Order: sequence, then structure tokens, then C-alpha cells
Amino acid sequence: MFFARGAKRVAEPVQVDLAPTTVRLMPVEDAVDTMWKGGVGELASAAALALAVLRINSEITPLGES
Repeated sequence: MFFARGAKRVAEPVQVDLAPTTVRLMPVEDAVDTMWKGGVGELASAAALALAVLRINSEITPLGES
């Protein structure tokens, strides 16, 4: 899982790893919805997405504040 703001596809991905790679660009809300519906098959990817959302939310409302 890689999180990037304002990402745009400029070319098809190049397979240089031993594992298959899927690249999908989507809004954060769609990624979270996909995760909740079971569409993220790797625990590490789901955890990375959850941590990214926590970080985004902390930028909007600093931790410890309501």
C-alpha cells in the first residue's frame, strides 16, 4: 500500500518484484470503503491504510482536541 496525495497515472506499472502488483488510484474514502467490504486482502495493506487515515484525521483535528 502506498498513499500519495494528488497521484496521477502516467504509465503502466513495471513488474520488478517477485510478487504480483496491482496499482489502483482511488480517493481515500473509496479505499476505506473497499477495505471495510473485504476488498483489501493483505493485513499489512489494511493496517497501512488505517494508519494513513489516522494521520489524515490528525491533520484536520490535532490529537487530543475535539
